[in-house]
Amino acid sequence: MKLYTKKMKTKLLLICGFIFSLMITTKAQTITLANSQIIGDSIIVYRSDTLGLYQGASGVGVTWDFSTLNNIGTVYRYTMDPSSTPYPTLYPSSNRAEKTISGTSTNYQFYNTQNDSTTIVGTSGGVIDSTIYSNTDKAMIFPFTYLNTFYDSSISFAYYNTSGIKNHSYHSRTTTADGSGTLILPNATYTNVLRYKIIHYEVDSLFSGTNFISKSVWNIEEYIWVDAGHRAYLLYANPLKKKNGVQQAKSVHYVTNPPLILPTEIQPIYNPLESTVIYPNPAKNVLNINCSTTGSVTIFNTFGQVVLKAKLTNDLDISGLMKGFYFVQLSNDQNEIVMTKKIIKE
Repeated sequence: MKLYTKKMKTKLLLICGFIFSLMITTKAQTITLANSQIIGDSIIVYRSDTLGLYQGASGVGVTWDFSTLNNIGTVYRYTMDPSSTPYPTLYPSSNRAEKTISGTSTNYQFYNTQNDSTTIVGTSGGVIDSTIYSNTDKAMIFPFTYLNTFYDSSISFAYYNTSGIKNHSYHSRTTTADGSGTLILPNATYTNVLRYKIIHYEVDSLFSGTNFISKSVWNIEEYIWVDAGHRAYLLYANPLKKKNGVQQAKSVHYVTNPPLILPTEIQPIYNPLESTVIYPNPAKNVLNINCSTTGSVTIFNTFGQVVLKAKLTNDLDISGLMKGFYFVQLSNDQNEIVMTKKIIKE
């Protein structure tokens, strides 16, 4: 049913929205609470063609080459305070929310993060009016490193705002860090990457009032790649998604501007060689970039489109850009992203 498909897409974005926005530390490749996304983060996600999709090998020292991914759509995600959403009273235990915009659809995911774990509280918006977890869904535990694994089960109730149908769901998920190595994407290469493998089992039962309609059994296999220097996941791949034994549409997408883990709120740029500063912000005609490394600078608009790409220079001419918000991304000569910053063009 169409409702099932839309619901599963929302759930996959929900899981991806938190689990896979987490990081690993540089030396031990260990996820901690400090690696979670923070309120104010925003990312641009490219959905890609799944033709020939293969997740690659597990193990240590693996190179995963996804450099030929073809962008077929853009998704925008924003981390915010739950009180800033239209649904704060539905999820009083939530202390962090994520807003996802995909085409004409907007939805919100709600989480509760503690020192040792983060759980999914619920979701609202889009085709689903609300999903409330009576037994919350544990998305991640802390700390978490290579070969670690954990299992969790949960129960949720979803209410569809267009039909009055209610969906009762049972979920179980086993998450394992099954690989580490180098990830090659169309826009960047990342080293010290950790991969998660998630085996997800779900049973959905649809009701209209008290009348049972149908049951669907989902078997899903997902893979997420994260690295040591960013607060967002780098790549998500879903090569296996079966409903009642029948393969459904696969999915793969990657983040074009994963936020860096910043030393302080005042120091907006992290550079391993020395302090890097981009100013002014807002800027009119020239953007000053004080950086000792060499490489390139790429500017994206809010639709994820590249509007300017140039050799890294101290004085970047941005006079040709229209007024508005942009993302500035600096890369070194090895095509590794060393920073991403949001600016305003006046």
